[in-house]
Amino acid sequence: MATTYSSYEDPLENREPLPTSAWTQGEFGLDAQLGGILRATPDGCVYAVSDRDENGSYSITGLAWPRGWSTQQINGRTYVLDEDGEPALGEGDTFTVRGGLSPTPEMVCGVRNTPTFVMMDRPTPGPDARNG
Repeated sequence: MATTYSSYEDPLENREPLPTSAWTQGEFGLDAQLGGILRATPDGCVYAVSDRDENGSYSITGLAWPRGWSTQQINGRTYVLDEDGEPALGEGDTFTVRGGLSPTPEMVCGVRNTPTFVMMDRPTPGPDARNG
């Protein structure tokens, strides 16, 4: 079922591309699992943040999305849109996804040497997700 937003008229309008990988649905993929909270910078760069550990520390992980995915501001919140332009995750949502770490850390959202997780499946929103 499509999610409808009052200020969300054209799913292709004002979309920002996301870092992607060459992996496509149906190909062999890695099966590690990443869980985190989706965060976004003011310019729409999205990344995963882990829950804080017992010492109050957390980790930041860059995300390489499936081809065709993008971000868009909807009602003042950053959303990740799937290849069909439908909101899949929103900033602040918890999620899990299958895939694996890229062999080389990259610059992610302005942070150097950040591990990047290559998504090889559609992310699954957590029970607190507000994406619709």
